[in-house]
Amino acid sequence: MRRTDYENLPSTSPPYWGHYVYHDNNRDAHQMALESTRAVHRMFFDYHPTVVHDLHESIALLQTWNGTGPWNPNLDPIVISEFMEMSFEEVRAAASFGMPGVWTWGFGEGFGHHYMESVATNHNAIGRGYETFGNATAETVQRTIGNRKYLGRPVTGQEWYRPLPPPAKFSWSLRDNTNYMETACLAILSYAARNGQEMLRNFYRKGYNGWQKGVTQAPHAFAIAPDQGDRHRVAQMIDLLRSQGIEVSRLTADLTLKEGRFPAGTFLVRLDQPYRNYAVDLLAAQKFPADAEYQPYDDVSWALPVHYGLSAVRIDDEAIGHAAIEPVTGDVLVEGRVSGRGDVFVVKDTGQEALLAARSRLSRYTVSVAEAAFRIGETEYPAGSWIVPSQEGVAVALASVASEFALDVNAVDSVPAVPSHDAPLPRLAVWHTWADTQEVGWIRLTLDRQKIPYTYVRDDDIKAGGLAKKFDVILYGHTELELRDQIHGIDPKFGPLAYTRTPEYPSHGQPDASDDITGGIGWTGMANLQRFLDEGGLLVTLGNGSAIALEGGLVRGVSRAPGAGTVWTPGVELTATFNLPEHPIAYGYPRATSVFRDASPVYTVQRADRRWIVRQWGTQLPKEEREDAEAGGAEKSSTPASDAARRPAPMLVSGGAKGEDVLEGRPAIVDIPAGKGHLVAFNFNPMHRDLNRSDYRLLWNAIINRKAILGPLGKSLTLER
Repeated sequence: MRRTDYENLPSTSPPYWGHYVYHDNNRDAHQMALESTRAVHRMFFDYHPTVVHDLHESIALLQTWNGTGPWNPNLDPIVISEFMEMSFEEVRAAASFGMPGVWTWGFGEGFGHHYMESVATNHNAIGRGYETFGNATAETVQRTIGNRKYLGRPVTGQEWYRPLPPPAKFSWSLRDNTNYMETACLAILSYAARNGQEMLRNFYRKGYNGWQKGVTQAPHAFAIAPDQGDRHRVAQMIDLLRSQGIEVSRLTADLTLKEGRFPAGTFLVRLDQPYRNYAVDLLAAQKFPADAEYQPYDDVSWALPVHYGLSAVRIDDEAIGHAAIEPVTGDVLVEGRVSGRGDVFVVKDTGQEALLAARSRLSRYTVSVAEAAFRIGETEYPAGSWIVPSQEGVAVALASVASEFALDVNAVDSVPAVPSHDAPLPRLAVWHTWADTQEVGWIRLTLDRQKIPYTYVRDDDIKAGGLAKKFDVILYGHTELELRDQIHGIDPKFGPLAYTRTPEYPSHGQPDASDDITGGIGWTGMANLQRFLDEGGLLVTLGNGSAIALEGGLVRGVSRAPGAGTVWTPGVELTATFNLPEHPIAYGYPRATSVFRDASPVYTVQRADRRWIVRQWGTQLPKEEREDAEAGGAEKSSTPASDAARRPAPMLVSGGAKGEDVLEGRPAIVDIPAGKGHLVAFNFNPMHRDLNRSDYRLLWNAIINRKAILGPLGKSLTLER
């Protein structure tokens, strides 16, 4: 019988595990964006189990989670002790059966709890899980561990946390993998049966301890103003907190505390509640220890106010315990309104996330966007505000949009005298490579949820060409692929590799299909992207996906920054500054704010090309320009933000980072003319797992204002300075 050559199996799985994502199906415990996550949360709140268990496959032979530290400071200490006790019970049981390669501790840090089973850890129970070796075939094959190491130590070495290590080479099958998981699960079920009463008492103790900390220790509450420029997004954050079982109330009377005055209607998260620890974790910025011995496994920032672009005021004043409040018992309802008289309508840009969704609802109507601030009566309208001229039926449509998205619309007599540009809804294409559908899946999830029209295109469509005839904007999302694999995809030696629906595989071919998913877009696809730009298209790239344009040759003048290897941003929130505050991408934002950044490349441009930088990291010029300026040898920067950018400010807002000085002043967003078109490259991912909601408007601005970016305004900003 011919056996499979395991080492030469295709290094890919079906391109979809779920409708939107695959591996990230256990990465949104805080956001609850995916239906699978919401289902597990519903189960937890229905039954309140003391343990939630999650089984995974990745490393030899079975690793049971507990964490190396640093631990999340908001965890009750009981949790850490339970982790250790339970994991060592599993290791001991496996060793007693003579099963090699079962271990704990040396994988994952315990600081971030944003995984599927984390619903338990975050709510006073215990989240547990395994990593087993896995097998890409059901056959028995010879497997080699090789020199795999964790925390710098080989998997084959005996350690205090791995008393019976695996051999370097052995036979392994799907049956072995299942046996390991089943044995470990039975061992811990036996433990839970013997210790069930104590585990239940610990569940109670953790809730009691949290409630008492809220009573006796600061902070005692967080106050959240209902109108922070985007009432709709405030309501969504409050609803999310309540979905996590966190008690939220509203002030029924004005209140003055040491922290300031808070009017009636202010949302209040008092911390004298059982889920106090998780409430603090979600509402306060994270601080990953700078001197941590072990590196984090995933993101180290998830504070909702930070990532939603909102403010939650920490309340240390004990008087908050006597405030007049009423509980929030249902979804928060927010309303927009149409006011004034006239047949011209204006919408003040206050940073609302929903503007792209609103534009899609108004797709049949003309909408112009103001390029400068203007005043009507006592109201100041900033650049980015909408001007909707008189059109049949538009008043009814605007009333519907105002109601849906809590937008305020003002009717006036005439079109304001301010420079503006037409902003039609573009034909949007969202392109994914077959080698990585996941990151683009998060974009699809948001666009689908907000009912924004787009065309989902594949490598096959990019290779087919004629892109400018079909699309105005091509959006290419963040990816973890190297540049080579972004272009050339899955190795063609495995092709043809079909992903189509068949009687044998009825779940395949969704949400799209191909007769051969290998080969990527190749050089033909790259030429077609170049032609799309030459013919006046707008290409928008996100995160590591920007490498395909910046390093793949679609534009010139951008390169990897020197010392980029010292920059370490493992999923954090960092300060960023608009160098071009009048650029359409800046509409709705203050000059300096923060964005989410993970392990995306660090780029640089020549000083003469800093006019391309719409937004930069930090608030200062790059290190070499600062040093030249101190030596008196630098020319004055041509960017309008140069003077303000010389004032230093902390870069880290939430999480943990290293190498910020190398990142300081480097481009975060660039807008580069290319042929008749433009490339807008985000050197971070503005759509990360439905978390960094305050970054969405940056992308929406690029899409809504496509014509301005390609037209005279964009030319004046990127070419004529």
